Amino acid sequence: MAYFSATRKLPAAVISASHNPFEDNGIKLFVNGEKVSPTVEGAIEAELDRVSDQPDADERATGGRVGVLTTDTGAADAYVAHLRATFGERRFDGLHVVVDCAHGAASVVAPRVLAELGATVSAIACAPDGMNINLGCGSTNPAALAAAVVEKGAALGLALDGDADRLLAVDGTGAVVDGDVLLALFALDLAERGQLPGNAVVVTVMTNLGFHLAMAARGIGVRETPVGDRAVLMALDAEALALGGEPSGHIVFRHLATTSPQPSPGRQAQPAQWLVLRKPALSALR
Repeated sequence: MAYFSATRKLPAAVISASHNPFEDNGIKLFVNGEKVSPTVEGAIEAELDRVSDQPDADERATGGRVGVLTTDTGAADAYVAHLRATFGERRFDGLHVVVDCAHGAASVVAPRVLAELGATVSAIACAPDGMNINLGCGSTNPAALAAAVVEKGAALGLALDGDADRLLAVDGTGAVVDGDVLLALFALDLAERGQLPGNAVVVTVMTNLGFHLAMAARGIGVRETPVGDRAVLMALDAEALALGGEPSGHIVFRHLATTSPQPSPGRQAQPAQWLVLRKPALSALR
């Protein structure tokens, strides 16, 4: 929705439990590909309260006057093509990946993108029924993914959450790799290739001391913010930095995305070379 909000210049709404059980479904709003501010959210909530308290129920739109619901059957194709384009000429031929979609938003798109890039894909938790989102799966419960990676002899596993804005990984041994380790891998890779503007990365107060020490040892600056990807985004924009994230797996590549982890337009798309987990690098960080 962040992608289509930006490309079609329309507001967008996502109904999702995010990384929570379906009973916690809420609404996430986007304008120009970015989450609306807390001020705008508050104004919308106030207006909803005002409207719901009005005694003019007979004057409200009902039946056919409410609106029209249509389905864009080509939306997934367009988004898959956009995601593939961010990888440039890179391919994943010969790489076996297990992807856990948490019975959520990425259930159709994520396995398809990886497969079209050449990976051998084993997909789990890809059958949403409206109630099983994040149920015993996804980034908040990667045990099933870890078991699947080991059982299938895969190179790695990727675990998304219900609305696909969190990512954790599992290496070939079944060990879970959290957002701090992923962020460290990405920061080091970008820095080595001269693609880390400001030579700094943004984290939250939840990021562990080991990350800070690892960055300091390599001369990479760390900017710390309150918890939340919105705070990370603000800090990235304040210094025109490229990379930030949280231990939960919210990771933002600012040159590619207005949210995390899927890229949205509005940022200059570069081949996402840093999205590939390198097993030697994982071993070096342990």
